[in-house]
Amino acid sequence: MRTHCLIIDDDNQEEYFNTHVQRVLGAEGIEVVPVFIKPTERKYIKPDHSGLDIDSIISDCNNLIETLDVSIIVSDYKIATRKDSFTGVDIVLALIERYPQIYKILYSATIKDAIKQVLSLLPAKAKIDDIDVDKVIEDLARIAKINDFVSGKGYEQKLIKHLRNPEIQYKQHLINVLKECAPDIVFKSCYPPFVGKTLKEIGKEIESDTLQGREFQEELIRQTLAYIVAVNHE
Repeated sequence: MRTHCLIIDDDNQEEYFNTHVQRVLGAEGIEVVPVFIKPTERKYIKPDHSGLDIDSIISDCNNLIETLDVSIIVSDYKIATRKDSFTGVDIVLALIERYPQIYKILYSATIKDAIKQVLSLLPAKAKIDDIDVDKVIEDLARIAKINDFVSGKGYEQKLIKHLRNPEIQYKQHLINVLKECAPDIVFKSCYPPFVGKTLKEIGKEIESDTLQGREFQEELIRQTLAYIVAVNHE
């Protein structure tokens, strides 16, 4: 199995990731390729030097996710400078809107601060009649999609546990094969909902975990088994 992990941190994570994630999972046949976003890089500084451009950071994250097979996002809480009003929470929540299916881990040496910021999204000291219940429910739903909160830098344990899950490994391998094995082949028959779709498009549907994507995955299993049975009867 092979996948990419997006790391959002202003500190260098290359050696840490290689030692604590790649070597460990590599010994088990799981290849995790890291891609890094360092928010404090010069290219993210606003032209007027008033701070970092969060929109530019999010845009680069989106481009990497779209271009590569990213199945996990790992972000530090403190990723900005003192001039900035955003943190890793803001980046992760922005990515959640577009990629709800990707596993997300937020880590911080001051996890209490991260939790306080998450809670600050909810109305404080407001009378129940003044609370926008729909907004509260929406905020809670967004927060809940951050899969893990980790105190300190030890995010590798959560990441490794996630990727060791046999179901995750199977699904990721299936997506890899669909995207790489003749991805431009267009289905003309076999299963009506496949008609007009390429293998790569089917892989993306499965990756996005849509209802149709789940149905595609189940049908691919049935079609494969039917082919095996037919071949062995010849």
